[in-house]
Amino acid sequence: MRRMNLMILVVLCFFLIGCKKNGAGDNEKNIDSFGEDSHIITWVYLFYPGISIENQREINRILQEKGIDYQIQFILPIDGEGNPLTGAEYAGWLDNYEKKRPLDIISSSVWPAGTNSDLEFIRKRMAPLNSCLETDDGKVLRSFFTEEEWKGCSLDGNAYVIPQPVIGNSDDYGLDLGVYAAVNKKYEEYFNSFDGTYESLKNIYNSIGDKDLRIVLPYLPGAREVYGLMGYSTLQNVLPLSIDENRVLDITKTNEVQNILQSLYMDMKSGILIIQSWEPEINEDQILAYIYTKKKMSRIGFKEYLIAPGIIELNLRGKYGISVNSERKDQAFQILAMCFSDPDILCLLYPGVDKDLILNRKGILSNEISEVTGINLFFDEKQAELVRVFPNAFSNLVNSLQRRKTNAEDGYYFELNSTVDIKLEWKKFMENMDAYSDLCESANQQIEKWGKDNVK
Repeated sequence: MRRMNLMILVVLCFFLIGCKKNGAGDNEKNIDSFGEDSHIITWVYLFYPGISIENQREINRILQEKGIDYQIQFILPIDGEGNPLTGAEYAGWLDNYEKKRPLDIISSSVWPAGTNSDLEFIRKRMAPLNSCLETDDGKVLRSFFTEEEWKGCSLDGNAYVIPQPVIGNSDDYGLDLGVYAAVNKKYEEYFNSFDGTYESLKNIYNSIGDKDLRIVLPYLPGAREVYGLMGYSTLQNVLPLSIDENRVLDITKTNEVQNILQSLYMDMKSGILIIQSWEPEINEDQILAYIYTKKKMSRIGFKEYLIAPGIIELNLRGKYGISVNSERKDQAFQILAMCFSDPDILCLLYPGVDKDLILNRKGILSNEISEVTGINLFFDEKQAELVRVFPNAFSNLVNSLQRRKTNAEDGYYFELNSTVDIKLEWKKFMENMDAYSDLCESANQQIEKWGKDNVK
């Protein structure tokens, strides 16, 4: 059994220890030793996934091999205790640092959900990249990503940051935020009328009539997977979007979520639906379909179906661009362009990623384009607070389907909670959803206005 929470905790502990060892203080000493006029480009990098010292050296080796005359000095912004700085604290760190010397490549950092503080930061601290993208290096970089991806990184008509080449973590990298089903090709003929919903999948399962077949989820589903199995895409990690109607649905006004959780639970109980993190050893011949998020490399013997397209909203967070104060903007962009279009370097920036995924990303990505691509939703303070707390509240709702069991040998593991009352859990979830209807109404008004202003 996988003990995911324990593994995440252990990895985080090692990561934070690494941050303390390789923080801004040590790197700052290294910069001083080079002198201000040396061929150094400073790169303030994100704490996750981080860039190890070994990978920093290898990136510089590759750049030198490719004839780049500048070397990168990587800097991790941390506080006095070695903890990574984000959001407003990171912005303050930048202000203080650049009083001594300007930086070149910087991150847009991580900011609280439901706020637009990141937009203020971008406008103040990061240089527009539009003219850079018209250079030879820029054209190579631009072509590496889709136009939809660039729309998600553009503010006021300007591109300020580079799109993320992959999404997720080293165990589960993918290319977008869509929901997919990989279907066993032996049963492909049954899927001619498959509409992507769990109800449709179960109808196919029943029509095949093989009780040994299984449906697989990698782990208990979050809101994105649940909405996808209901036939909806997701906005802001909170709102189910109907692509056909181009509006979000108020889950507090119907029993759709409660009903699908009940269906999933009953199928877990009967053994039809398997949570792979609970049962990692599965006979692939017995799999009817894998349900997962993020586009990946094709699974041999399976055909991939798009269940719910991932929506590319405006998202400038957790990405890289150039400091408005940089004195070497052209050189910094040349390095950024090469690093974010070179598969070998990207594998160092995102350790654990499948190189084939990087090499084939544009061919793999879906051509599905939503009318809300690039939208940025603004919410009032109460609604923004709901956006922040909703993911955890929804996770608690779904996690009620499992229970933790102790094991002398392995510590602990999870299994199905055979006594859960889903109606009761739904009632508890709803107790904190007072602002959800207002959130939906505000989102739909903004979607309608966005359509009038941006969709031709």
